Amino acid sequence: MSISLALVPVALALTVVLGQNRTKAIVKEKELPCKSSFVSEEDLTVTLEQCGYQAEKWGNRIKTHFRDSENFFFWEKRDGVWHAIFSVYDPAPAVYSLMQEINERSGRMIFAETESVVVPGVHRHEPVQTRAFPTNFRDLALLKQVLLDNGIDAFKRDDGSLEVQLADAGLSFAQETLDGPITVEISSEANMQAIYRHLSIIDDEYKRYVQNQVYQHLLTQVEQRGLTIEQEEVLEDHSIVLTINLEE
Repeated sequence: MSISLALVPVALALTVVLGQNRTKAIVKEKELPCKSSFVSEEDLTVTLEQCGYQAEKWGNRIKTHFRDSENFFFWEKRDGVWHAIFSVYDPAPAVYSLMQEINERSGRMIFAETESVVVPGVHRHEPVQTRAFPTNFRDLALLKQVLLDNGIDAFKRDDGSLEVQLADAGLSFAQETLDGPITVEISSEANMQAIYRHLSIIDDEYKRYVQNQVYQHLLTQVEQRGLTIEQEEVLEDHSIVLTINLEE
């Protein structure tokens, strides 16, 4: 007899203390969605690559970097059409240049209204604000390793919390009780959208580390019990399905 086990990546929700719906609302307030003429995902990815841009699959979204920059934005399909979801903090010249270049290189009018996303006055100065987010991180040592492996310096304070500089913001990861949830406190002048983006990357990497720990532990248990793995399959969402033979 055989059974199949699915090792699904651990979900992490960076939820603001006001609630998940409010968090989404805050993020959307900083969005500048721009409608394109792309209808199919294949047309979007092929055209972007032909124009020299990255088209990386992120769940139901596509991630694209600005030219010669670490900054990026996402594509989302809304009302049957793909939209480029820029941030009010993305430099207007970079946004305009990207849209113009895609139009010219593709030989098509991908963006019909290239100036519609360049909103005067969006790059305003806002006072420093501090926000706290509960997370599902539960291992500070593992979190520190994830940060270091991704080139992010993490300074451990005397109280055990981790201090990090990320996207021009100060982050403090703290854990009140052993094995309890880790809370991140963010001090930033304005660019919360960029911080969310970086945290989503950390989130994804942390999930992979946790999944790998569970995977390695399961392999050890299978070996110790004298069982065998008949099949191993990695799914599109990075889940791993193991089929284990239970017969001795």
